Amino acid sequence: MPVIGHFAGGLNFADMVKELDPAVLNADGSVATPANVISYGKWINTIINLVIVGFVMFMLLKAYNKTKKPVVEEAAGPSELDLLTEIRDALKK
Repeated sequence: MPVIGHFAGGLNFADMVKELDPAVLNADGSVATPANVISYGKWINTIINLVIVGFVMFMLLKAYNKTKKPVVEEAAGPSELDLLTEIRDALKK
């Protein structure tokens, strides 16, 4: 996400969290119970990365399809009208 963060003014989405319960500290300052948080910033990072990768794959496939030779349709033979005319002429004889 460095490119997106750069254009967003240095914002790092991975650091975005919603704290539900704060961390509980012991008397000596060590963490007894870590904070209970929802890390929605990581989810935003994942969605943005998915969109970027999907767009790049779309552009690659679009460019690949342009490089393929166009399929030339072969002559399918006589049309239905020609066959019916031929049958009619054969029945007249």
